[in-house]
Amino acid sequence: MQFDDDLVAFLTGGISITLASRNAALVPSTSRAKGCRVLRDAGRVRVRVFVSQLQAGDFLGDIRSTGMISATFTVPRTHRTLQFKSRDARIDLVNADDLAAIATAATAFAACIEPLGFSHEFSAAFLASPGDEVAIEFTPTDAFQQTPGPAAGERL
Repeated sequence: MQFDDDLVAFLTGGISITLASRNAALVPSTSRAKGCRVLRDAGRVRVRVFVSQLQAGDFLGDIRSTGMISATFTVPRTHRTLQFKSRDARIDLVNADDLAAIATAATAFAACIEPLGFSHEFSAAFLASPGDEVAIEFTPTDAFQQTPGPAAGERL
């Protein structure tokens, strides 16, 4: 899968990001991400998503123990959805670029859902956390079209 500028703009555009993992007993865990950065270097692509440690407890434990992640990116207005999977997810500290991406994503998400009737106060509360964010970085190995319709589930 090629991560061209249009795809990077989609992934980092303040859309809804839902993350999932599982433990060794195959019990799933989920979390909501607060933003995304795509790192492209010499043909290698890494994705960084950001979660609150307090809000993502079981999910972070599963990432630590299995490294497995599914990241689903959805535009609320159109339901355009892409999903990426990986087995090498790891938890990292956030840096200044990550904090800027989180702030940008929050503003863009508010603008995205406002036409759907959600106030700025709602989006701020929806994304609120105690400032304890961590980054989860992974190399996408599988990608799927998940927009509702006849192409849903197709490998990209």
